[in-house]
Amino acid sequence: MPSGSGQGAGDDGMRVIQGEDLLAGSDHEFLVTLYTSVLNRWPDEEGYRHYLGRIEGNAAERRAVVEEVATSEEARRVGVSVRFGDDPPLGPAPAVEPPPAAVSAEAVSPTPPVPPPAGLAQEIAALRREMDLLRVATATATSIRAEAAPEGRLERVEAALEALRADVEALHRYAAGALKRQLADYVNDLLSVERAHLENRLRLVEKRLLEDGNQGAR
Repeated sequence: MPSGSGQGAGDDGMRVIQGEDLLAGSDHEFLVTLYTSVLNRWPDEEGYRHYLGRIEGNAAERRAVVEEVATSEEARRVGVSVRFGDDPPLGPAPAVEPPPAAVSAEAVSPTPPVPPPAGLAQEIAALRREMDLLRVATATATSIRAEAAPEGRLERVEAALEALRADVEALHRYAAGALKRQLADYVNDLLSVERAHLENRLRLVEKRLLEDGNQGAR
């Protein structure tokens, strides 16, 4: 994941990131890099699913997603703007303070999210290796679906999917037992994103199985 490259400070004191540095990697890596670099936090599940749906199979949409996140109110609060080439930095217009009577508790800006604790490279690398194994298992289930004979095909794939779900639960238990207590929230956020990504893949496999079954019954 790129970090610390192509950065500087704008005239307004905001940290400026080169937009080209955010566009590389897989769809998952792109979204994680975008969130951690611009918003200083890991993707939330809803935002991850929304943007993944826009960029999956459509790399040309990545720049539009970067511009949308970079011009958000959250990016302004974090103090980050994004620049593509020699273009002016992207960023939201300065916030206009409402009159005193309009101020409410909901209008108070929340504290920017705290970045993950330092010195955790080994633990995070181990966790990512576990997640890579889950992605390989998902691909294996898809392969079983394609190669299985018509007789018993659904049962075989369903068994593979159940095994994948069991792996996800085992990964949760691994994270809870192996990592330090202060990492619990950080790791759970990461697992939620990976689980959402995996569940999307599993639903696609199940949907195709049902469609194939309906066609075979006609």
